[in-house]
Parts: sequence; C-alpha cells; structure tokens
Amino acid sequence: MAFSRTSAVAKRASAVAATVSSRAAVRDFGTSAAKAASSKYGDLILDVLPRASSVRNVHHITAYGLAIGVPMALASSGSMTTALDLAMGIVVPLHFHIGMRSVMVDYLVHLGITDRSFQQMAIYGLGAMTLVTAIALTRFNIEDMGITAAVRRPWIKKRVVKEEE
Repeated sequence: MAFSRTSAVAKRASAVAATVSSRAAVRDFGTSAAKAASSKYGDLILDVLPRASSVRNVHHITAYGLAIGVPMALASSGSMTTALDLAMGIVVPLHFHIGMRSVMVDYLVHLGITDRSFQQMAIYGLGAMTLVTAIALTRFNIEDMGITAAVRRPWIKKRVVKEEE
C-alpha cells in the first residue's frame, strides 16, 4: 500500500513538473517571439539587449527606479537633486521608449498597418524621439533649473515685495 501511495505522489510531482516546464516553454516562446519581432523591425536603442526578457527587466527596473527616485528627488536638495535629475533625464525617456515600442509592435498590425518598412520607420522614429528627449532633458538639467525644480515651482509660494514710495 505504501508503494502505491509513493508512486501516486511521484506521478503527481511529475505532472506538476510537466506543467511548470510547459509554462516555461510558453514563456520562452513569448520571449523568442518578441526577439523575432525585434530583429524583424529593428530598433536604435534596444537591439543591444540579447533577449526580450532583458528588455522587460529593464522596463521593470526603470519603473522601480522612477517610483523611488521621483519622491526622493522632490524631498531632497542640493547635489542629490542634481544627480537624481540627471538620472531621470535618461531613465524617463528609456522607460517611455520601451513601453511605446511594445505598444507599436503589438498594435500597429491590429490597426491594419502591415507594411514592415512603415513599422520599422515608426520604431526608428520612436528611437530618434527618445534620443532627442534624453538630450533635451539632460540640457534642461544642466543649463536650466532641472526637472525637480520645474516640478516644485508651481507649489512654491511667491514672495511679493511691496515697494515703498
């Protein structure tokens, strides 16, 4: 009796293992499909990453960084604010690029745009806009007040100085 119970447990364990491995196979298929889309459409920025799962990981890391970095920048002052502004000047466009590229790859086909050259041009245009945005935010951080000061500005009470006559 103990032998049949053990074999039943072993069968159940192998069934669970097969389910887990089939889910992993589906997940791998999804990442390879996304990688195939990346090689098919090309990208100025994301082609340096070897797998689509790496792109997803970068997108998640940038989201976590922004969730922590933005409140930290608003609460801090001095050189820490400058460093966080410069980091946000790169992280925000990168996060935007990854998200919008995913939207473009997924939904351009659903909109009836099946011409690969148009899809590739759209993704190259997105890459160009990402680079322009990163450069503009970096210049804004270095040459002007910075992202954090610009966000704080509407909430700073203006001092009105009355002139004596």
